Parts: sequence; structure tokens; C-alpha cells
Amino acid sequence: MKPSLPRTAPSLRKLANVSLVLASVLALPALAGRAQDPIQFERSYLVAFLYVLAPAAGSLALLLLHRLTSGRWGEELNDVLTASARTLPYVSLLFLPLLAGFGKVFPVAEGAIPGTHLTAHEALYFQRSFFIARALLYFIAWIWLARSITRHSSSSSHRPRRTAGFAGLGLMVYFLTMTFAAVDWGMSLRGSWCSSVYGLLLIVGQTLSALPLAILVRLLLDRRHPRQELTPAIAIDLGTLLFAAVMIWAYLNFSQLLIIWSANLPEEVTWYTSRLGPGWRRLALVLVVFHFLLPFVLLLMRKVKRRGRYLAAVCAILFAARFPEVLWLIVPSFQPDDFRLHWMDFTLPLSLLLFWSWPFLRELDRLQASPSDSETQLAGLPA
Repeated sequence: MKPSLPRTAPSLRKLANVSLVLASVLALPALAGRAQDPIQFERSYLVAFLYVLAPAAGSLALLLLHRLTSGRWGEELNDVLTASARTLPYVSLLFLPLLAGFGKVFPVAEGAIPGTHLTAHEALYFQRSFFIARALLYFIAWIWLARSITRHSSSSSHRPRRTAGFAGLGLMVYFLTMTFAAVDWGMSLRGSWCSSVYGLLLIVGQTLSALPLAILVRLLLDRRHPRQELTPAIAIDLGTLLFAAVMIWAYLNFSQLLIIWSANLPEEVTWYTSRLGPGWRRLALVLVVFHFLLPFVLLLMRKVKRRGRYLAAVCAILFAARFPEVLWLIVPSFQPDDFRLHWMDFTLPLSLLLFWSWPFLRELDRLQASPSDSETQLAGLPA
């Protein structure tokens, strides 16, 4: 059991309030842009929503994984991951603006994708009411899992077998629902294009949003509480876990590219021809360098993983690199022959990220201020 941490409520709560104010300020020009160009607003908002969903959903997956496998890495990151997973109800509210411009951002549900003919079964599956019902089911499942697995503010449990069993079932539910969500909110934007790896790419991407952020926040908290600083052994474990996630992300992306390019089927290859064409190719190169090569080289060095400030720098690079990947995955689906980024593609993600930081920091403050909650709460997980 880790020792109690000193109360840091004033600074964390103040930071949370500042984030909320900045989010509101950044949202004002975006709302003005919506009046001028509602289609662009909805498309930029989808990028922002998927970017903000990633750390919350990825934290839920990491918590479930740790409850299933245990390990010191999860104990060290438990407060940060718990605070992040508990923001999922707020993230679900952020989905509502997408419903207001449903046909603009999800044209497949309106049967309005040029050059695409949906079969009877596809048309039924992407019917508007069924599409929205699935989204509601996803959020209910994720929020229920988050509330259940974070009922204790500590990773320890009085009934480890029951906890591990629930975590295993929860991971299955998470993988299944997130795969369907990836199809609905990402893959369907190109109509008939499909990939069996797309859902896994979204899931691994969420892990690479949540894990670097959790490590970075944990290291920043160490500066306030030097006695709680990560030991070199734990820092190496976290760096190794981060390295494994980077490798899995690279493997999945390369496998999908190799298989689709080798088959050379027109209905599949077009997804890459737009993303590797002029303009978008440069963004792909940014991902190769900052999402794979640079973290790969740095995390091979034991010194980087042992030193908190070096590890924090790698985490910051990875978390920042998540944004261009979401752009690369989503925006070319709307404009495959035109490399053009709108200013709302940047202001909306930043605004939503700052808004998400508000409940995240408040929840983290509560966990840091009440470290004994996990010893007094004896409520078990759902059967």
C-alpha cells in the first residue's frame, strides 16, 4: 500500500478551473465558425471528439488490464487512470453535438456518400435510429465498466478472483464495443472500405493516449511529492510497457498497409492513395518519425527509461503525436483529393481537451486528497 500523499487540492482545483475557462474561450470562435460553415464544424468536431475520447477510454482499458494481470505499474498509475476513466460520462455528453449535424459528419447513415452503393443489409445497419442506438449502448457499457472497476480508488481488492474475472469480461466488452464504434465513427466514413485491423488501431491508439498521459501526470505529481518519486525499477517497467505499445501500433499499421497494398484491390487501396498522396504524405511522415522512430530509439535506452525527465519528454512527444494521427485517419475520408486543414481542426480539439481536463483534474484532486478511501470502501464489483 502506497503511503498517503499530502493534499494538493488548491493547485489542482485551480488548474482545473483555468482549463475550463480556456476551453470556453477557445469554443467561442468555433461556435462562430459553425454559423458560417456547419459542415466543416461537424467534421472538425469529430476529430476533436475522437482525440478526447482516447485518454478516457484508454485509461479504462488499462485499468481492466491491470485488474486482470496485476503488477506494480498499475499501482503507480492507478490514481491517474482512475481519474481519467471516471471522465467518461462527460465524454459521452461531448458526443451530443455530433448528433445535431448527423448527416454532415456521418453521410453513410444518410446514404449520401458519392460513388458508394450500400447493400440492403448495410443500409439497415447504418440506419439513423440504429446508428444512434448503438452509440448510446457503447457509452452505457463504457460508463458502467468505469464505475464498476473504479469503485475502489485503489487497485487492491478484497476479492481478487472476482475482480480479475470481472476485468476479463470487461475487456471483452470493451474490445467488442470499441471495435463497433471504430466502424461506425471512422471506417464507415469511406462507405464500402473495410479493414479487419481498423478497430485494433483505434484501441491501441487509445492506449497510446492514456499510457503516456498517465505516466506524464504521475511524473509531474512527483515534483510536488518528492518522497513518492518513481523508483528506477518501476520507471523502467513503465518505459518498457510504453515501448511495447509503440511496437504494437507500428506492427498493426504496417500489417494493414502491406496486406492492402499487396492485394491491390481498388475498393481497398483508395484509402491509402488519398493518405499517401501530396500533402497527407507529409503528415504520414510526421507520424513515422514522432509516433514510432523517435520514441522507439529513445525507449531502447535504459537511461531514458530510468530518468523521470527523459521519460516525461518521450511521453509528451507520444501524446502530442496522437493528434496528427487522428487527423490522418479521419480528415482524408471527407476530402480524399485535397490536403486542407481548417483552423477549427486545431481549435476544437484543444478546446475539448481543456474541457476534459476540468473533470479529470478535479477527480485526480479528490483521489490525491483522500488516499484512504480505498481502505474504507468495501463494496464489491458486480457479479
